[in-house]
Amino acid sequence: MAPVDGVCSTDILVVETKIEKYYSYLVMKLFSKEIVDFATSVSTGTRMPRTNWNDISGYVIVLPIDPILDQFSKIVLPILKSFEKSIKENTSLLNIRDTLLPKLMSGEIRAPLESEGDAS
Repeated sequence: MAPVDGVCSTDILVVETKIEKYYSYLVMKLFSKEIVDFATSVSTGTRMPRTNWNDISGYVIVLPIDPILDQFSKIVLPILKSFEKSIKENTSLLNIRDTLLPKLMSGEIRAPLESEGDAS
């Protein structure tokens, strides 16, 4: 899942679904132990083992029939969307922190103390 725009290294294989209804199933399949084990088994290199698209593209994924796929997506897609939303919110909070922290540290702005606005 890549909920933000960006650039990745050549070590990352980008996979997209051509048909939207397969998205949830494909995401979960690509994170499964069996495909990770497969990628590991076909990887090459000793210090930094890597797999390549030619090997991974040979992995056969059996698709469920449409009613099962629909039920799966109905359950999983909201969870994936929630992950994406959390990632975007976290990115936004990191940007706010990175903007405010230098100003707080330099004294350019002050954080209000809880008692400053308290009328009790």
